[in-house]
Amino acid sequence: MGAKGVIGKGKFSFFSSRGLAMKPDNVASKGVNRRCFLAVCSGLGLASTGLPAALAAVAPDGEAVTLSMMEQAEALAGLSFTVEERREIVERLSYQRKIFKALRELRLGNQTPYSLQFNPLPIGQGLPNIKEDASPASAPRVTDIKSIEDAAFLPASELSVLLAKQKISSLDLTRMYLARLKKHDPTLKCVVTLTEDLAMEQAKRADGEIAAGKHRGPLHGVPWGVKDLFATKGIPTSWGMEAFKDRIIHENAAAVERLEKAGAVLVAKLSLGELATGDRWFGGRTRNPWNPKTGSGGSSAGSASAVAAGLVGFALGTETNNSLVGPAMVCGNTGLRPTFGRVSRYGVMTVAWSFDKIGPLCRSAEDCALVLNAIAGPDDRDHSTVDLPCGFDRCPDVKNMKVGYVRELLSMPPQNQYMADILEAHKTALNAIGDLGAQLVPLPAFDPGRLDKLVYSASICMAAEAAAAHEDLMQDLGPEAFQHSNWPERLRAARFIPAVEYVQASRARSVLMQMVEDKMGGVDVLLGRMTVSSLQGNLTGHPELVMPYGQNAQGIPVSIILTGNLYEESKLIALGRALQNNTRHHLGRPRDFT
Repeated sequence: MGAKGVIGKGKFSFFSSRGLAMKPDNVASKGVNRRCFLAVCSGLGLASTGLPAALAAVAPDGEAVTLSMMEQAEALAGLSFTVEERREIVERLSYQRKIFKALRELRLGNQTPYSLQFNPLPIGQGLPNIKEDASPASAPRVTDIKSIEDAAFLPASELSVLLAKQKISSLDLTRMYLARLKKHDPTLKCVVTLTEDLAMEQAKRADGEIAAGKHRGPLHGVPWGVKDLFATKGIPTSWGMEAFKDRIIHENAAAVERLEKAGAVLVAKLSLGELATGDRWFGGRTRNPWNPKTGSGGSSAGSASAVAAGLVGFALGTETNNSLVGPAMVCGNTGLRPTFGRVSRYGVMTVAWSFDKIGPLCRSAEDCALVLNAIAGPDDRDHSTVDLPCGFDRCPDVKNMKVGYVRELLSMPPQNQYMADILEAHKTALNAIGDLGAQLVPLPAFDPGRLDKLVYSASICMAAEAAAAHEDLMQDLGPEAFQHSNWPERLRAARFIPAVEYVQASRARSVLMQMVEDKMGGVDVLLGRMTVSSLQGNLTGHPELVMPYGQNAQGIPVSIILTGNLYEESKLIALGRALQNNTRHHLGRPRDFT
């Protein structure tokens, strides 16, 4: 619908934030309610001008907004309207208010889908040609363990072999992990709900099926944990909020369904920062096992902490922006953030429809491949998903790979010791990748001015989507329900993103996607990122593998990041596996939890 259909007479001018070169005219006349005015300013695209905030400064709440007040607000906002424009704004306020009221009365909950689907592929680019080999991947060599406690820190790929050979039982493994969760959670605060009854039932079933030769695959009988924003039938799903700590959702998320089908054993719902931000939730602050005085990072806080402490075989997390990769780096996990659309988000709390992704936090690149292979694939309940094999059985030889890196980023002066350690780890990895026989390809850096504008502009898409996803929650609970995050402030601010600017930001995002494709299209894997920020990769939907590759002076893991082309996680796994075959950084054990 055009401006005429919305405004009525079609005479209203839509303004940029630069305002108009028109002189103010002193008019005092009929008024309208201040809140109505603020809402309509947002709807008409005036929020970015600063006019609503300026009006709030001159119009006390509950009073009618007069045209003279509007004139004062214009001066504060650096704007100038004509008499006719000022009058038309006032005349249309009530009409627009009815539209917003009707929309909010629809009660669109968090799980109501978004009709506009984000596609990370740039214009003109199709899905890569990936085929799945019919033959299974070779199993790792595993040494028999002396006691079940020795299995606590084994990669899931090794647990899989021991279970399949019946060297250990899923029941014993599950009991061991449940005991460790109970023992160490008071320190780490990583558990929201233990799923003990379900776990024992699933473990017994797994042992029976394995003994009968009915092996479901490499995750059969392996205990795991899930971030507590995945729906789990009959088990509370809190989203990290005290208001929801006893809420039961009567179905499983798609990823939970698929891991149950794979025979994995769910032992715990793991913590997340309040409404998926940070590492603070109603149970406290989730801690880093390598240094329990510090937080785990978030929002996949409990997943990262539990894997690092040897409390689960693997875990699932999610990422909108740095929520999986961030805590994986802090806690020394090997984590995989897949390409946008690889894994169904059905049954998972929405933060932002065009950003949310699901991925594994594990102890090795091989583990990440096993888990992603189990949960990836199309789902009619999530239209972002693609029907494309992961191709892990056809992982390329590293000697045939081109690995890119941005020289300017690796040589940049570090801002602090943390960044210095990360840069040094990447430089060490670059030399190791060259020693593996890969072709190293230096890539030119982005023009920083243009890149910053694109990333900064496109980021408002995330804010606007989050405000829409949580609209009902904010109305129902109010800001007082948030005790451990700044969500109310962020959501209120996002209400004033004009619709036109949201669309423009989406278009800027398309430009960014093409820029990244132009830079990365000639390499198989990128060591590090194209930028320092995590936001660029989440705007474009590219996959990342994070893994520890050294320690700092305090003995805490320091991680590297590998970035892949869209849907080419198999190349990330191939390179990550090759690096891990020559080191033991990923097998580190925090001293207080061994």
